[in-house]
Amino acid sequence: MDNRKLELYFFFALFIGILLVSGFILEPFIYAIILAAVFSIVFRGLYRKFSAIFRSKSVGAIATVVIVLGTVLIPLTFFGRQVFNEIQQLYSYLIANGGKSLFVQSFENIVNSIQGYFAIGDREPIQFSIDFNIYIRSALNWLLGNFGSIFSSFALVGVNLFLFLFAFYYLLKDGVELKNRIVSLSPLTDKYDEEISKKLELAINSVIKGTLVVSLIQGFMTGLGLWIFGVPNPAFWGSIAAVSSLVPGIGTALISGPSIVYLFLSGNTLPAIGLIIWAVMGVGLVDNLLYPKLVQRQVKIHSFLILLFVLGGFAFFGPMGFIMGPITLSLLFALLDVYSFLIRKHEHKDSEI
Repeated sequence: MDNRKLELYFFFALFIGILLVSGFILEPFIYAIILAAVFSIVFRGLYRKFSAIFRSKSVGAIATVVIVLGTVLIPLTFFGRQVFNEIQQLYSYLIANGGKSLFVQSFENIVNSIQGYFAIGDREPIQFSIDFNIYIRSALNWLLGNFGSIFSSFALVGVNLFLFLFAFYYLLKDGVELKNRIVSLSPLTDKYDEEISKKLELAINSVIKGTLVVSLIQGFMTGLGLWIFGVPNPAFWGSIAAVSSLVPGIGTALISGPSIVYLFLSGNTLPAIGLIIWAVMGVGLVDNLLYPKLVQRQVKIHSFLILLFVLGGFAFFGPMGFIMGPITLSLLFALLDVYSFLIRKHEHKDSEI
């Protein structure tokens, strides 16, 4: 083996080793860095407006960070804390009452009333029922473990928030230079790197703005309606409604329906009627009014795919999967678009030959 090959092998072994060590060092803060990158893409338009107004990149970045902190991060932090408290309360209630809950029973009533009878050949129809309490307890137990790891350490939350804000600031201000640096280091042709960057930015904006923002607003509106009309644990069920809003053809009705049944069963007829009106007018119109505006000129990704990646993200990343799963989907779509472009290019060259 000549010295040149030995030097090359040694360099790559050292380089890969340093990359692994760096990954382990940054692993506790990787979510904060990724979220900062995503936020810098989503709020880049706002940053550009502030930079133009103040004629300063630094002031524009600071103004954007302050706006996002006050209108997005702080409210989401308090809401997440409230959800965690309600998960604890609901789990304790189910354990104390033998796993029975009137609200959860509403799910069973709806399923058992619409499932009907299923006939198999000449046999008698078979009726089945589902005990939702078992699944609710299992889900709550999983959520307690994952949410607990987030809110159990105030110091860890503070450090991650601090790093997120600084990373968000510098990615807004110096993100273009950093992207150019990565493009220069990439072994791919610069044109393909730029194409991947553009497609990824479009996909992230489409998923985050066009789907997740709408689902969060629908979840908030659902939770607000549950709180107004007296349904227990409104923040928790509102967060579930945010995920269920991604289910095609069902959406937040998966939560508002049992909530209405619960109010009727508990004798609150007027609140039940009020919640019906709220679900149709307040929540249902959000998707029709906001979604078309938010997805203009964006990549349209089917909501069912986003739902699969959200649920898979929950299983793989924990609560952060609500963001990490769709981000992975965005990267997948960006790479697929570039791949299809490369295929068409090679086919065009072959046809010329």
